[in-house]
Amino acid sequence: MKMLFPKARVLAYFTAPIRGVKGSSASKKDIHGNIEAGRKIAARISNYFGSMLNMYVPHNQDDLIQILWYGKKITVWDILEGDCQIVAQKDILIAWAPKGVISAGMLREIKTAKEREIPVVQFEKFDDEVAITILKFIYQIMERKIKGISAKELTEDLGTE
Repeated sequence: MKMLFPKARVLAYFTAPIRGVKGSSASKKDIHGNIEAGRKIAARISNYFGSMLNMYVPHNQDDLIQILWYGKKITVWDILEGDCQIVAQKDILIAWAPKGVISAGMLREIKTAKEREIPVVQFEKFDDEVAITILKFIYQIMERKIKGISAKELTEDLGTE
């Protein structure tokens, strides 16, 4: 099915802990568990919103990153720099903070989004309230794209930081 307004498709960035609360001392098992949990939540969100939301999920591309990181070919800061460049290209950042855990990497991605006046939806549990919040942003972003409203005006209208 062809989208009526293809340019109005909402581009999202999903963030969630990968190393988690353990940070640099996280084991491969910890990291794998966090990646799998993030993939599952991101898939739920993607399935819920369907073609309205085109969501980039670092957890789905992390196999190569982990190989390079463990091989000491890249640093955590290299990874975060790349992630933040991707965040800057998106319309919305969706941040899953399981049990309230917001990793240092997530904080940096959230900061990048806020600096660029990209709306951020942060949550611990994906429920109806969170879905409605995301849906409101999807609608506003699509409307902005169709009408040419700036991201700053959208952020001000919706009362986000």
